[in-house]
Amino acid sequence: MSAPASLLYSSKLAGKKVLVFECTSGIGLSVATIALAESTHVYISSSNQTKLDAAAKNLETNLHAILTTATKNGPLDHVVFTAGNALTPAHVTAPTATSIHTASIVRFVAPAIAYKLLASKQSFFTPSPVSSITFTSGKNSAN
Repeated sequence: MSAPASLLYSSKLAGKKVLVFECTSGIGLSVATIALAESTHVYISSSNQTKLDAAAKNLETNLHAILTTATKNGPLDHVVFTAGNALTPAHVTAPTATSIHTASIVRFVAPAIAYKLLASKQSFFTPSPVSSITFTSGKNSAN
């Protein structure tokens, strides 16, 4: 018989610092909700497509600002990146360099820059056998 979820994770997450990107629904919302229930310090980030388009030009600066804010009380123990814009299916002849670049910002460029920042500055993240960085797509990939 397995232990209830409340007992499985409480000792592992209590007092840890977790940053969740795109936490308004799906996986991100679930991670933030469970983390909060387990006495974890949760930092959240979310944006919509309009904000995303405006922010794309300053992506690294914006991610650095999010990480700086989230780590004011010390480095993070866990980071969950579930951001993913809705993909528009198109015929194989339809994509352009611009449309490919636009689609890749949230799904590839942002996670790559986030990882670069996390790996390059120990004040942002505590690497250890019990820390984690998770990159996954949200439900938009299936819509």
